[in-house]
Amino acid sequence: MKNLLIALLVLFSFHQLSAKEVCWCAFEVSSENGQYIAKIQAVDAKKGEGDYRSDWKVNVFEVVDGVEKLLWQADYNYSGKSSGLLSNDGQYFTYVEDWYNKENPLIQIYKNGQKVHSPINGRSLDIPRRKLKKGELHYFWLTETGSPYAYEVDAAGEAFLVINTVDGQRFTVDLKHGTFSEQS
Repeated sequence: MKNLLIALLVLFSFHQLSAKEVCWCAFEVSSENGQYIAKIQAVDAKKGEGDYRSDWKVNVFEVVDGVEKLLWQADYNYSGKSSGLLSNDGQYFTYVEDWYNKENPLIQIYKNGQKVHSPINGRSLDIPRRKLKKGELHYFWLTETGSPYAYEVDAAGEAFLVINTVDGQRFTVDLKHGTFSEQS
């Protein structure tokens, strides 16, 4: 009986550590230039409180003289982590999962209300397992120094995503197609 109680206590502790990494709460992300704001909210929850069973939406607004004007919205596949990146033109909202997963997509891209399919998963990255950072329950693949991911703009004015990994790789992602455009 004593061993069962110890096992349950250890299991509960791991669950609590995992729960600290997710919040299932509404959140906002502003563009770097402050002209746009993305609001991620549960659409079916009472009083705005959501959970893992809720349907979520991303709503992107242009902010002019303190007034928010809705530009677009989309169904959002929320992982419970309140982070993401909104481009300076309000067209793109991107979420990059920091938990390494070989099979499942690691990047979510939304452009003007449409989800862009991205096939990029852990197998696409070619990061040696020994280079991944081991956490309590997961392995992490994004760099811990500087910015793990950011938008940049090419000479033609097109935005793309730059991702920096724990093993020093730098990937660029074509936001229109959700695929790598180059690697260094």
